[in-house]
Amino acid sequence: MRRFEVGGSIITVAGTGVCGYAGEGGPAGEAAFNAPSDIAVAPDGAIYIADTGSCRIRRIAGGEIATVAGNGVCAPGGDGGPATSAGVWHAVGLAGAKDGSWFFSEQDTCRVRRIDIRGAVTTYAGTGVCGHSGDGGPATRAQLDGMLGGIALAEDGTLYVAEGSACRVRRIDAQGVIGTLAGTGVCGFGGDGGSAREAQLNFVSDVALDGNGSLYLAEPFNCRVRRIEPTTGVIDTVAGDGSCDYNGEGIPAARAGVEPWGVSVGPDGALYIADSTNCRVRVVHDDGRIDTVAGTGECAYAGDGGPATEAMLFRPYDVVVDQLGNIYVDDVRSFAVRKLDTGGIISTVAGVGVSRPVDLGGFDPTGGLLCSLHNLPIPAPSYLRDGGPADQAGLYFPYAIALGYDGHLYIADTFDHRVRRVTCGGSVPCAGPAAGEAGLPGRPVDQGRPDQDLRLPVSGQAEAPHGTNFSLAPWLAAGGAALLLLAAAATRRRRGPDNGVQ
Repeated sequence: MRRFEVGGSIITVAGTGVCGYAGEGGPAGEAAFNAPSDIAVAPDGAIYIADTGSCRIRRIAGGEIATVAGNGVCAPGGDGGPATSAGVWHAVGLAGAKDGSWFFSEQDTCRVRRIDIRGAVTTYAGTGVCGHSGDGGPATRAQLDGMLGGIALAEDGTLYVAEGSACRVRRIDAQGVIGTLAGTGVCGFGGDGGSAREAQLNFVSDVALDGNGSLYLAEPFNCRVRRIEPTTGVIDTVAGDGSCDYNGEGIPAARAGVEPWGVSVGPDGALYIADSTNCRVRVVHDDGRIDTVAGTGECAYAGDGGPATEAMLFRPYDVVVDQLGNIYVDDVRSFAVRKLDTGGIISTVAGVGVSRPVDLGGFDPTGGLLCSLHNLPIPAPSYLRDGGPADQAGLYFPYAIALGYDGHLYIADTFDHRVRRVTCGGSVPCAGPAAGEAGLPGRPVDQGRPDQDLRLPVSGQAEAPHGTNFSLAPWLAAGGAALLLLAAAATRRRRGPDNGVQ
């Protein structure tokens, strides 16, 4: 995870760049993450990260990292008990409430869960069976669907949930009643200028609120960011022209080429976009112009300690802004969380960050696929170094981060199946999310990832065997009544020679 300062500099605040789960109790910069997919900042400055591949949510406070949800087992379970003892199935979204509670979305179980101020976890929405049902009734009896993405929490307690591949946005009011806010369930692009409920959406990966209650939707498959006006419910495009290819600076945002996986609104009302395949973070000014605030367009991990616009990012998937104007970036392929501080310097706040190619290495004797990310072997997920500095911890694909109102940073440590926390202080100031950013969502992995395991028959046409899937999407959000909501995103199953599924 990296941070961008107001002056344009970038620093890494978490992650070592080595894919894995390590660093508990130590410096966040020495921690290892596994596909972190979302970040959120608490009011006290702590940073929360959806460490999706580790099946955990982690927190950075005082520069040190710790797990706040997930036992490392990717499986449902644990409702009513301590969040740290519960199974967290690939958290993909985070949102925090002012009272210290948190929400997170679990993609694989199609649920949103919450962590109260006592640290107990319960299901907030979804039955655990994926589908679309329940509008007008209790959210706990409704079905959610479609690779859950980011979540956002409004000041009045309303929670917004991105149903990614179902091409909808659901709304849960403070009384727990659920409804569909946007999308028909038919994926595509259409409906600008009309009712959001009748519009076509295409893979909503993230949602974010501004101080006026407008909801922003990241649609990477449409190469657009769209906005829903709170009083009329009308939807329009605010950034993106339908092409994901970068095409310049200072131009009208609606004519820009972007691939938005994550969105966030700063304290000044500016819209920030994690422009993933272009390896940049963009900002849309109040006059409608778009510029780059971090990244050169070259995809790599470099530039800590210098200006953010001269630094390199490696597929940023989430972005969040705190009350002071610090910007946190979920730099997924760098296996790090980075920070742009108000002085314009970028640094790593969690993880050490490594930039090398992704390779596949064949199969082991048991039939397991061997691969290396950034030319670094990926061992079996391990749980190490809680309680140490966050910048020395290992993360295993951290795909979501969120800032809580307590100021701590939470990380969805995806492949380690944990949620980890970096306590505020040191490289993470004790400042909560910007106004309107109570819920700070996350995003799925990379645009090219398969939603299912694939096979390539003689015909050359890729197929997805029935009943298997491979997805990496994590989000986190902090919510009312001291709850933490988590989305479990990634699961991988393999059918062996005996037809057993692992």
